[in-house]
Amino acid sequence: MPVRFTDAEARHQLTALGYSAVSEYPGSTKAWAAICVTCHEAVTLVLNRVKRDDRPRCRCRREKRAAAHGASGELKVRNNADRAIGRMRTYDWEPLEPYPGAKKRWSCRCLRCGTVGTPIVVGA
Repeated sequence: MPVRFTDAEARHQLTALGYSAVSEYPGSTKAWAAICVTCHEAVTLVLNRVKRDDRPRCRCRREKRAAAHGASGELKVRNNADRAIGRMRTYDWEPLEPYPGAKKRWSCRCLRCGTVGTPIVVGA
């Protein structure tokens, strides 16, 4: 049987998540009005869902999540570029411009004959 929290216990958990309650605790599966302690944005959340998946509910958390995803996305593109350059060199092509992305034409010079061409990188 699930554990039922008192209002005080639920408020303590909500505070630990970075929010301040505006109304009484309605239950772990019902919407609860709260305010973010950092950016002071009013939000409505379900305590059970916030604890389970930690999705951003307010502006400061959305911005923080977007910045984290942006940084990891840049790292992924850089890793793909490194693999793509390695693959092109394996097939005797030297890139003449930065990696444009998968399935896009890429200006390269053939290391065998010196011809400039635009091969397509597939599956970098």
